[in-house]
Amino acid sequence: ISLGVIDRVVVNPTKEFLVDNPTTIPVYIEQRAAKEFNGYMVNGEYDFVGDGTLEDFKSTGVYGYIKGNKDTGHIQQGSIYRWLSPEIITNDHMFIRYIFTDWSKLDAMKGAKRGYPQSRIVSKKLTLMSLQETEQFIRNKINEVDFALNTPEPELPLCADEDLWRGDTVYKYYTNPNNKRSSGNFDNYAEAHARMLEKGKGEVKTVLGMIRRCGYCPAYDLCSQKDQYLASGILALP
Repeated sequence: ISLGVIDRVVVNPTKEFLVDNPTTIPVYIEQRAAKEFNGYMVNGEYDFVGDGTLEDFKSTGVYGYIKGNKDTGHIQQGSIYRWLSPEIITNDHMFIRYIFTDWSKLDAMKGAKRGYPQSRIVSKKLTLMSLQETEQFIRNKINEVDFALNTPEPELPLCADEDLWRGDTVYKYYTNPNNKRSSGNFDNYAEAHARMLEKGKGEVKTVLGMIRRCGYCPAYDLCSQKDQYLASGILALP
């Protein structure tokens, strides 16, 4: 990069500065934006925007990255940032910069074919929703909040699986039910049952996916939904 280009880079410039200095290359770091919409104040603070492209930095575990079960939430979050600041975030894609808290070089060598990240830091490109789709998404969320304001807690809609960070249910086939280790794991019961019929013996055990979000929820102490998961043993607390 030439010194001339570097000299044009300005961090968090004001609108007035950009008007007076049209050749500026703006970079925005940790900026908070807010917009009033349907009686509510929608706000958020993004990590980094350079050349109109949003970048968000996430510390996470390797498993969540491999499963990709947070992509939808990241897209929704990034899309809201763009809806809040469309004059700053102008590109229709964003980058998530993952920083893995539990990355292992040994596991990376063993698990390359299974999608294990080969570096402690990995970037992922995601396509944002359109501004119209984002506004409709926000409108729907506000309608849900309005509905819930006067609804007794036990009657509130249950959280969806993606919001609960629920893991996949696994169907384990055991040639000998007394063994601790299964002979095969399957994504659906039909395949596991077919394997048992093929072998002519054994048993299929259903292992429900664990729920991991509740322990991070500010409504944990008041929530009756999480009590059901605690009682059934499928709630994993941090």
